Parts: sequence; C-alpha cells; structure tokens
Amino acid sequence: METVWTVVGGAAGLALGIIGGFKIGALVQERSGWYYWTLNIVAMVVGVMITTVGLAYAWGWLSVGGMGLIAGGFTGLKYGYGKSVGLWRVHDTWMRTDEDMRN
Repeated sequence: METVWTVVGGAAGLALGIIGGFKIGALVQERSGWYYWTLNIVAMVVGVMITTVGLAYAWGWLSVGGMGLIAGGFTGLKYGYGKSVGLWRVHDTWMRTDEDMRN
C-alpha cells in the first residue's frame, strides 16, 4: 500500500507544481527574466523543504510529492512564462523551438 501512496504523492506534487507554476508564470510574463529565475529558486526551496519534512517523518509519499513539486514547478513556470530566458534560450535555440525562429 505504501507504493500506491508514493505514486499518488508524486503525481499530486507534479500536478500541483505544473498548474501552480503555469499560473504564476503567466502572471509574471511581462516582467523581467529575474522574476522567472527567482520563482524557480522559490520552487526549489519549497520542494526541498517538503521533501525534508517527508524524510524526517519517514513519509515516502510526502518526499516524492516534494520532488514532483520541484519538477512540475519548473515545467509550469517555463511554459507559463512563455519566453526563453537564460540557459533555456540556448536550449531552445539549439532545439529550434525559440520564438524568434518561429517568426
């Protein structure tokens, strides 16, 4: 049963991270790239804190949920922000998905 709760925790963390990250990324879309990177750091810190609490209390579902929150938060922020910034700009140019190449 522990495996089922671990999978549910990971999926919930991933889903919450993607949805929340997308909405927050869309809110700061018109702002500087520094907002995007600061929000990535915030997503990492919150996810690590949740994972640490899960490890401290031996709750595997919460630990995996925290890791899912980090991954989902990064993904949601990238797609919500909608622009290529920093290292993502190099990645998107290399993969030919950059918005400048589409225009």
